[in-house]
Amino acid sequence: MTANSVRGLGLEPNLVSLIVPCYNVEKYFDDFLQSVLKQTYKDIEVILINDGANEATTHLLREAVPVLEAEGYLVKLVEQQNKGLGGAVDTGLKHFTGEFLMWPDPDDWLLPNSLERRVELMRENPDIGLLRSNAELFIEAKQTLDGHFMPTDAPASRVPHLFEDLVFQRFFYGPVCHFVRSEMFLKVHPDRTIYFAPASSQNFQLLVPFVESFPVLQVPEPLAVYRIREDSRSRAPTKTHEKLMGRHEQLYDLTVHTLPKLKTYSEDRAARVKNQHWRNKMLPTAIRAKMADKGAALIQQADLPGWRKALARACLALRCNRAFDTIDQATGRVASRIVSRSFDALVRMPQREVVWGAEPLWSTAGLPQ
Repeated sequence: MTANSVRGLGLEPNLVSLIVPCYNVEKYFDDFLQSVLKQTYKDIEVILINDGANEATTHLLREAVPVLEAEGYLVKLVEQQNKGLGGAVDTGLKHFTGEFLMWPDPDDWLLPNSLERRVELMRENPDIGLLRSNAELFIEAKQTLDGHFMPTDAPASRVPHLFEDLVFQRFFYGPVCHFVRSEMFLKVHPDRTIYFAPASSQNFQLLVPFVESFPVLQVPEPLAVYRIREDSRSRAPTKTHEKLMGRHEQLYDLTVHTLPKLKTYSEDRAARVKNQHWRNKMLPTAIRAKMADKGAALIQQADLPGWRKALARACLALRCNRAFDTIDQATGRVASRIVSRSFDALVRMPQREVVWGAEPLWSTAGLPQ
């Protein structure tokens, strides 16, 4: 796009907008702030969303405004009652004015050349809507860097399979890895809003409709650092089954509300995704957490033959029986593993059926690599 056409959309050419949702992040915020101040690219708009944060975080955010402005950045501080992560980003969407857009979490941080390199890659690939870059992984518990989201020697590539990977939530990279062209973003999200609930996140609603319509370039260069916290929503090293079920339910809720926005949406495709949630994520968690009522309801909802449902109910009842715990302890938990794996074999949706059934509305054919 030309500078005039960007301005015609109410966007500022060359400007990179960062929507930063902040809730009680005083322990991490300075690392993020310093990384923004050290950027080699200086045409930046920082939109800080104080999502009902505590006094310590609120104080840091207010102090950060003149510091960022002294660097020449455009800065907006929006303070609101707590809406959750998705709600904070939703608020930020109403305020951004940049040609490019990011929504990094403030417990992660950017490498010094991060924004400069992302803009450069977008200029080199003018058809691309989403740039997905690599990140180093910082293990909070060990205070060390350990690995990356993807191999650093992987080739840069257009990745149409990312659409289906995101639909079925096979894996997510951190928000700090994503960088979009605002003109294309606003074609998918013209009302500048996403669905959110109090406990919901933001990537699914933002990305799935977007990568359905516009090309993605994935690059192996680490351009940020992603912090893996002990209390991370999605990548904490340990989780109870109850917390995992809660996360599955949050993602299911996002799925139900986001899929109808897709241009390739159909009731049959949506039913397939819901069934995969129940059978491959929620039911295996339910039996391991000994959630008898929840598991029974999920078995009833799942698209399974009657005989499989009957055997699955029997496995669930056995696993949730208090007397079974005595046997399980006596066998060193071998008994529970056998029952849980038998249950999985009965309910799991075969991988060949885990398909959306429609390609994204773009193709790598004829595109530069």
